[in-house]
Amino acid sequence: MKEAFIYPNGITGRMLGIMMTHLYNIPIHYIDDSAPETSLQAHAKTLRERQITVLVPRSPYNEQTADVLCAKLRAEGIAYNDNALEELALQSIAAIDALLRERQKPTIAIEMTGMADDKHIGLIDSELLSRNADVQILYLCGLPEPFAKVRAQIEGSGGGGRNCLVRALPSFYFHQLSSIQALIKTSMYFSNKNSHVPTFYLGHALVDWTNYQQNQLHLLQQESYDYACVAGEDFLPRSREDCYLHSGYLGFDRIAPDISGETFAPRNIVLFAPYNMDEMWKMFGLVKATLSEQGGIYDVRLRVRYRNVGEPSSHWDSEGMAQILAQLSCYSNFSIDENEHIVPQSYNETFCCVCGATTMRYTYPLLALRPSIVLADGAHVLPSALGIVFETSAEAQFMEILNDVYTKQETWHSTLLQYRKQKIYHFGRASAWLADFVLKKLGL
Repeated sequence: MKEAFIYPNGITGRMLGIMMTHLYNIPIHYIDDSAPETSLQAHAKTLRERQITVLVPRSPYNEQTADVLCAKLRAEGIAYNDNALEELALQSIAAIDALLRERQKPTIAIEMTGMADDKHIGLIDSELLSRNADVQILYLCGLPEPFAKVRAQIEGSGGGGRNCLVRALPSFYFHQLSSIQALIKTSMYFSNKNSHVPTFYLGHALVDWTNYQQNQLHLLQQESYDYACVAGEDFLPRSREDCYLHSGYLGFDRIAPDISGETFAPRNIVLFAPYNMDEMWKMFGLVKATLSEQGGIYDVRLRVRYRNVGEPSSHWDSEGMAQILAQLSCYSNFSIDENEHIVPQSYNETFCCVCGATTMRYTYPLLALRPSIVLADGAHVLPSALGIVFETSAEAQFMEILNDVYTKQETWHSTLLQYRKQKIYHFGRASAWLADFVLKKLGL
């Protein structure tokens, strides 16, 4: 094979291209109907004349799209292979297994999804490497962006990367790796567990395992993981099997040092953190009421994460946000936080967080030691120690709650500090705890 034509140039297509480049080091051409010059019509004559087989990266994520593309290729009389992703994944797995057998080092694989800059893995990789010089880390990247980022980090680390490998592999093939000693995952989508490889599930942010029924937990544990990390006592499943580890949330290890410490100081800024446009509209009146409170005692900081990084239009509507910001920007006590990742100031300078679906409802009180006020729509979604569930959109009732929280800042701070010390496992040290557990479990 001297070159490859992949249709289309999407996430799965680029993953296929990365694997082909690594295995064969050949030119990759992407066919994509998003532009005339790259479309199937632009390539059709050449493909037919040269009798080229186009690679269609079919996966569990894109079955319907793959069917449409294959139909287009058939209509043009062009040969195609829609099993190419699996074929290349299995070849990549064989190459990884061969390399690991050759190196003869205990290998722990870590899934890198790119979600939230992979903060959910905490510092587990460096903690594992620092404890055993013979251990090597295999970073498994299921998307093109984290693959490029992790590879650049490892290549730029000099000698620090000698026990690190980076490979592109879709997550639904991880279970077929046979030469790793353990797998650490952050997702469960299309996940199958290799019964011979201990699988540790870190979870996305703070998983509240109390929400799962016993049969759900049993199925997940059978199919997806051998061990699952739990952030704290109130997040444990009611069944409390040994597979649920009292590790704590690893993501805190990265950011806790940058969030203010245990000393109390009064604040006057309210942090609003809508998850999407629906929540933004629900909060709009509450934001204006807060900004207009008599005496001007409150400032407002609006956190609109991902608004400018290609989220679907249903998530953030630019025209709607422009209307909202036009009305809010006239207030001198209003500011906006559009950063993708946590900005310490938004935690360090505010006395409560008004939110909904976002996992900030958990992370904010545990980091900032200030409560969340959660718009719940009738669903109780927060331990009472972490804040208040607000079940209406009545501005007057909201302001009563906000004024009470403001008055009792020091009480909330003290209560949350004690809660964190007593109920959250290994705050700021979860990665070290899990590294010790994994190595002991593997006899390393």
